[in-house]
Amino acid sequence: MEPNQTLHLDKHSYISYNITEVHISNLSLDGAEPIVLLGENELTLEISNLHLAIEFDFEMLMTPPILADIGTFTISLDGLSLSTLFNTSLASQQDNQTISVELKNFYLDFEHPGPLIDIDGYNDFGQVVNGTGNTLLAIIRNRLVSLI
Repeated sequence: MEPNQTLHLDKHSYISYNITEVHISNLSLDGAEPIVLLGENELTLEISNLHLAIEFDFEMLMTPPILADIGTFTISLDGLSLSTLFNTSLASQQDNQTISVELKNFYLDFEHPGPLIDIDGYNDFGQVVNGTGNTLLAIIRNRLVSLI
């Protein structure tokens, strides 16, 4: 493996990795409502029931040689709904002009959250990262949704 990226962990250890074949493997959303509506000094953004999956192939090798893996990494958003209203205004004071953007009515929800990441590699490291990573990301996602 000839690395195209290196992540230094400390003075003596690092991870060399390659990421290739980045692509969207799934993209769909409910098109019943327009995604963007323009109004007088405002913009409404609404995305309903978005399903998005981004995949890429990876190779990684840790130095010292403790861990190596090769496989496919998937990031998925399933059933995401998002809406917000942006109000804008332009204020002039002497020689200065200021653009203000106000965010109103922000809504975020996941209908069928499912796992956010999936590492399909050759060793068990992917399974550990899948379980731990998805648990932590689900906690963050659920806390974010409950706050909004």
